[in-house]
Amino acid sequence: MSERAYEGWVIRHHFLGGNLFGGEGEEGIDREGSVRRYAELCREALVENYPGADIQVTYDSPNVQGSGGRTEVVPAGEDPESFQQAEAEKDGLDAILSRVFEDGNWYVEKRYGLQEFAQAVGMDPRRLSVERGRGKVPTPEFELACGPVWTHDQVQAFKEKLAGEAAARQARGRMEAWHFATAEGCLTEHDSHVIRQGETLTLHGECFRGAPRILDALKGAPSPVVVWVEFTRRDVSQDARFCKTDITALCDPQDIATTLHEAACDWAELALWGVALAIRVQPDPASLEAVRIRRAWLRGEATDSECEIAKQTISRDIPCLPLSRSAETAAMCAAAAAASGGPVGCAIVAAGSAASAAEWACTSGDAQRTIARAAVRDYLNADLEQRVRAVLGMHE
Repeated sequence: MSERAYEGWVIRHHFLGGNLFGGEGEEGIDREGSVRRYAELCREALVENYPGADIQVTYDSPNVQGSGGRTEVVPAGEDPESFQQAEAEKDGLDAILSRVFEDGNWYVEKRYGLQEFAQAVGMDPRRLSVERGRGKVPTPEFELACGPVWTHDQVQAFKEKLAGEAAARQARGRMEAWHFATAEGCLTEHDSHVIRQGETLTLHGECFRGAPRILDALKGAPSPVVVWVEFTRRDVSQDARFCKTDITALCDPQDIATTLHEAACDWAELALWGVALAIRVQPDPASLEAVRIRRAWLRGEATDSECEIAKQTISRDIPCLPLSRSAETAAMCAAAAAASGGPVGCAIVAAGSAASAAEWACTSGDAQRTIARAAVRDYLNADLEQRVRAVLGMHE
């Protein structure tokens, strides 16, 4: 065949990307990448078999299915013989395209960055990053300038591993949780023993305040001293009113007062600027100043009195704001909480107020407001857990 045997011909092939899929076991396929690859292979095959022709391969989104695909062969000449030849070529062209499809070389395996990996396994990206630093996440297939990249099989294997570990813990009745101990490092106010990493203590009928989420565990905390524990609760009476809780410390207790203050300041600023951007206003200057003074206090450059005055300045302005400015009010409450007070109270109120600010800044209806509040709570919880894990050395 001449190198330019089909010069002047135009061959057009258009397909619907969604028609390529529909079989089982395709959850690991990058649909958009596969559609692009299929189009490239179709073009290469047509160029090889129809030298000199103008080859045009187009497609619709991978989400589009139906009967909209078409193939056209336009000959160089306009005489009847040329059109007859064009009609004859269609069968061969369809066979070429069918071979490309059946070969399956167009399948592109899905790849996952850190964000996509975390979403696939139901884990916050920050937590996944911490677990990766601890060597608990599969080694990525590629390390690119934009970050690590994992294969679908790696992600699925890790997801199954997490599910297996959770099932195993549940089978043996053990769970992991954050627990805030007393200022001395004792599990409860009624205990005088300072728990250490690896030790197991038993609570008899006492309330265990641990929780898988650190913000939940923080509620009612007697001090800012935290410990990561594994616990088993055993009923010792038929009516389950009396129980024993075996608690094993997975790290030494650590005072995280400074961490809680720093987090409260960051969350207050996040709320102030987030609301300002959402509703297009300037953040409250007194609130920003209060956060600045609190940070100076953390460095030893401001006094308790200065922090309290800054808080009172905000508190005087809050009642003057109308209900229509609830988002700004909530953000200012976050700043007031961060400005003065104990570390536990600061963090709890700042987190709650920041979530409320996001809720009221959302103008898309009650459902979206609820989603916004929950999303901010999840973000703040992950942020605090990452900070505390770093303090406890759990990233190593």
